[in-house]
Order: sequence, then structure tokens, then C-alpha cells
Amino acid sequence: MIVATGNINQDYEVIDVVHAQVSRGPKKPGFFKAPTLPVIDAYQTATQALVDAAKKLDGDGVINIGYDHRVVSTPAGCGGNASTVLEVTAWGTVIRLEPPRVT
Repeated sequence: MIVATGNINQDYEVIDVVHAQVSRGPKKPGFFKAPTLPVIDAYQTATQALVDAAKKLDGDGVINIGYDHRVVSTPAGCGGNASTVLEVTAWGTVIRLEPPRVT
């Protein structure tokens, strides 16, 4: 499976455009440590969702992948617990490789 944030130097057919959105809350902190958002996990999960979507379409890869993210914080309510969530949005073009041309 080809996964690329740009174009590739091979002939291909465009199958479809796919999207994924992943949300991750903070990891539980250790002793004397603040909670952290699992940034790498969120991006890897979003990328895997694009790959899974390409497989369902019988694609050979996803190219021109793009990402965006935002951190959403909700104010503390009556319970006093504020919440922070990382949202990662990903998109890409599913392709099917064409056989090499014989010249």
C-alpha cells in the first residue's frame, strides 16, 4: 500500500477521495506529571483509517494526504473537570496503479 503526502512518479487511476477524523483525550498522567495529548497516536490512527478506506475501494494507495488538527477545550462544569480533546482530520486520494507501459 502506497502512502504519500505528495504525488508519485507512476501512472495511476484516481478512484476516490477519502476522509478520516480521529479524536483523542489526554493520557492519564503519571505521579507528578500533567496529562498529555497522544498526538502521534492520533495522526497514525487517522492515516490507518485512510489506508483502510483505500483497501475497501480496492485501491493500491493513498496519495496527496493532508492533515489538520485542533485542540478543543470545554470549560469546567459543575463537577469542576475541564476536558481537552485533540481532533485530527485527514484526507487523501485513493489510487489504483496502472501497469507499466512497454515502449
